[in-house]
This record gives sequence, C-alpha cells and structure tokens, in this order.
Amino acid sequence: MDLTISIQKESKLSALTKEFQALISNLHCGLKLLVFRNELRHLTASHDQLFLLLFCYGLTAFITTYWITDRPVFEWYGLSYLGIELVSILLIGFLLTKLSGNKDLLLKFLILAYCVAPFLFLVSSLVLIKLPE
Repeated sequence: MDLTISIQKESKLSALTKEFQALISNLHCGLKLLVFRNELRHLTASHDQLFLLLFCYGLTAFITTYWITDRPVFEWYGLSYLGIELVSILLIGFLLTKLSGNKDLLLKFLILAYCVAPFLFLVSSLVLIKLPE
C-alpha cells in the first residue's frame, strides 16, 4: 500500500470522526438549551453540521411517529408540515440576517434551531400520546 493513499484514507476517516463528534456536541448543546442552560460556546457551525442535524431531525421524526404514535406524521400532510416548519425557520433566519447585517448569523441560527428540534419533536410526541382524544 502506498503511503500517500493511507494518509488520505486516514485524513478522510479523521475528518468524518470529527464531524460526528461535533454532531454529538451540537445535540448535547441543544439538549442543554432545551432546559435553559447556555452552552453556546460548544456549538460547531458548519454546512456539514446543518446537513447532519437536518438528517438527525428527519430520522427522529420518522422513528418517533412510526413507533410511538398511532397516526404517523410521514404521510402527505406530515411532509407538508415539516416543509412549512423548515420554510418558517429559514424565513426567521433570513430576517435575523438582514436586520443584523451578519451573514454568518443565518447558519448559526439554523444550527441552533435544529440542535433543539429533535428533542422538541420527541417530547411533543410523547406528550401527545398521553393526551385524551
């Protein structure tokens, strides 16, 4: 095996490991924000993290609605609900960016919103199954 190939493979694996460690750190930060503790200094804001957090949120919604609730959200009306939620979060982030003039604020806002979103979805689903119809 060539030395340059092994170095490239190792650097790709270490970059992937760092992204997943940052994802766990962001989710931990979101859990602490949910209970009103300020842990923003551990937040990692990047486009890769936004994609991973969106994937984590979608996976949480999928698992929660299909295994906990009687009526899954991933029907056509559920997909439109998640789409409207995404558009509204993007609109709020856009307004924050325009008002402050800081372009990096949109990415940080989206990371913060989707750090907390999986836990909010999980808690709201658990509360909804306990409510009487």
